[in-house]
Amino acid sequence: MTALTGRPALLAVVLGSSAAALACTFGLVGQPWRAPLVFWFVGVVPGLALQGRLGIKDPLARATLAVAVSVALAALTSEALAIASLWSPTALVLLLAVVSIAGCLHRPVPR
Repeated sequence: MTALTGRPALLAVVLGSSAAALACTFGLVGQPWRAPLVFWFVGVVPGLALQGRLGIKDPLARATLAVAVSVALAALTSEALAIASLWSPTALVLLLAVVSIAGCLHRPVPR
């Protein structure tokens, strides 16, 4: 089973949220929607996209890990961009979108 047929709802959330965050970042979405969409994306979506590889079934644990992994990825990405003297909000959202989409499309490791 491929990632596209196994998790269509997750893929839709990740792709939709990534597109919305990128639209906000490039100024295509204004207030009052900009801040909630970007906070949702940065705070939840990267972890949500990568959690399928962990095989956790408990919904509360999945939600907690989605937030924790997202915040950790945002911090690490921000730090890497700052060290490279390339930090900008646009670069951060763009890189997180690439990681989220790639993580969601990548097939889980077979058990």
